[in-house]
Amino acid sequence: MDLHDIHQPSKQKSLIKDSQIHLQFSNLAKTYDNQVDWDEMMMRLGKRRKDLLNRAKGRVLEISCGTGRNLKYYNKENIEKLYLSDNNKEMLSKTWEKCESLFNKDINNKVIDNEIHVMENDDLKFSDNSFDSVVDTFGLCSCKDPVVTLKEMKRVCKKDGEILLLEHGRANGFFKEFIDKILDKSSIDHATDWGCWWNRDIENLVKEAGLIVKEYHRYNFGTTYYIVCSKDWITIISVTPVVIWLTYGMYERFYLKKPRQVLYDENGDPVIVMTAKHKRS
Repeated sequence: MDLHDIHQPSKQKSLIKDSQIHLQFSNLAKTYDNQVDWDEMMMRLGKRRKDLLNRAKGRVLEISCGTGRNLKYYNKENIEKLYLSDNNKEMLSKTWEKCESLFNKDINNKVIDNEIHVMENDDLKFSDNSFDSVVDTFGLCSCKDPVVTLKEMKRVCKKDGEILLLEHGRANGFFKEFIDKILDKSSIDHATDWGCWWNRDIENLVKEAGLIVKEYHRYNFGTTYYIVCSKDWITIISVTPVVIWLTYGMYERFYLKKPRQVLYDENGDPVIVMTAKHKRS
């Protein structure tokens, strides 16, 4: 088997049909959580999910939600309404059960208003600029076209919103070449068993989709990607003047420690502001 470019989604399409991946998720739905619990605990993915989803706020869309493994990590106080989507009904049935348990029957705590949709992640049936946060965790590995999916997430995200990603893919660091070879060699068997291409270049896919990365971390030899994205530069540029103003204010107040003096005219109005080093009139 020629492993050249086997990490590219375009080549992966020719190796395993999308219908096969969909069927595999249907078969896994009932036992999926039990099968991945141990691996996620060893890789501390619960903490990564919690850290990422603590940023979710307002109207939130989670695509490729699967069996709803993220539901227990959302901060109820921050969520106005949670929309959950996946293209697999069997997986979504597990999500619905968890929603009933965590949200809809909780009479003592805040209830999260939620909707569940059977929907393709590369053709989201929502209007542009609809959500404050758009979430995907470990879903890009099974998308038939991850760049199109990311562009759809970008489209439905508000201009000042965030796209929150927790994914797995190619490694980095000293062991990159060694780990990537293992991922590539086993990628077809893994995709057949789990419906997941675990050797995709997530960083490059995010760049191709035109997302602006605000925060970026890699874990587990670089194979776990924690990425917070903005829709465009407007969000970052709009907050920059405020950050500069606050930074300079703190610098002047606590580092320079210039004592200020105000002089008043005969009517009691301030006319001159002086400091110990500079005087203006």
